Amino acid sequence: MRYTDIAIIGGGLSGSTAAAMLGRSGMSTVLIDPHESYSADFRVEKISGHTQLERFLRTGIAESVLRRATFVGENWIARFGRLLDKAPSRQFSMLYDSLVNAVRDEIPAGVERICAKAVLVETSTERQKITLSNDKVISARLVVLANGLNVGLRHQLGIARKIVSACHSISIGFDVVPAGRDSFDFPALTYFSNGRATASPTSRCFRSARGCAPICSFIVASTIPGYVSCAARQPRR
Repeated sequence: MRYTDIAIIGGGLSGSTAAAMLGRSGMSTVLIDPHESYSADFRVEKISGHTQLERFLRTGIAESVLRRATFVGENWIARFGRLLDKAPSRQFSMLYDSLVNAVRDEIPAGVERICAKAVLVETSTERQKITLSNDKVISARLVVLANGLNVGLRHQLGIARKIVSACHSISIGFDVVPAGRDSFDFPALTYFSNGRATASPTSRCFRSARGCAPICSFIVASTIPGYVSCAARQPRR
């Protein structure tokens, strides 16, 4: 049996950030996740505004992680084909898997990372016992359950989730390439028509016979059609 102070189940953004912070503070910590690295996922994340950025900076890992993100310092706002405003912005956008793997890179070597799935958690007033898919057992004073949408362990522990809005959004993904020019005119764009949708940006650089073409990639979560928010970054040559 492996003994530790804190066992974190789940190596997504929350679990990996907790592991990085606890490891840096010198706490005996184990991170349990089935995957060595976070695989590609149809999701993006953004960190924006003073409050979010200040909180992320307090983790101690923000500067290194945000260097891999797309920074947007200005947002163009348009409606019905007309440019209305150019508003200051402070936003960092990143593919979710890239963000998680960047955070994982900041986890200190002193944090043990176990590539397995937690299949059972048994609790007590003193220590908690975690049984893994490889038949190993972890004993921890505290268990951090950060396994996202996986409901099995929550059901075992009697933890319920209240769904506030079922089927809240529909997500689609697409790429936009500037036509007849090297780059987009806008650093970021919010467009309104008759309704609303939201988009989070990433940037990619595709090689072709003509060289490197800037591409603005989006994942859109839409509840009301007609509104699009996006951003583009110049690719590195």
